[in-house]
Amino acid sequence: MGEATGSAVVLNTLLETDHYEGLIKELTCTKCNTYMRPPIHLCVDGHSLCGRCYEKSFECHVCKKEFSQTRSSALESLANKVLFPCINAGCPKHAVLSQLDKHYAHCQFRIINCFMARVYGKCYC
Repeated sequence: MGEATGSAVVLNTLLETDHYEGLIKELTCTKCNTYMRPPIHLCVDGHSLCGRCYEKSFECHVCKKEFSQTRSSALESLANKVLFPCINAGCPKHAVLSQLDKHYAHCQFRIINCFMARVYGKCYC
């Protein structure tokens, strides 16, 4: 087995572990359920929230306490390094968030607005 093949096996094994899934869960916004990217904000009790939800919220949706002025530099650093799974069902792609953003537009597993369904009422693709 070549070194590249061995590395792929190790990476696939890592991505399938419960530990890695737990890490992804910690980097998922508890309010909107999307992957968090910097800035990641915290409430006074330490619950994390993505920047978009933070801008729309007045208090933590988990504990109802106020937000702190502190961002989570540890979560922000991890969010820039972790390989996140593609959100499209069946897609095996894992990538850092900046690469995933580019991937979504061309993902073969993405939901599309089928022309056939608009014309004939049913998709024949």
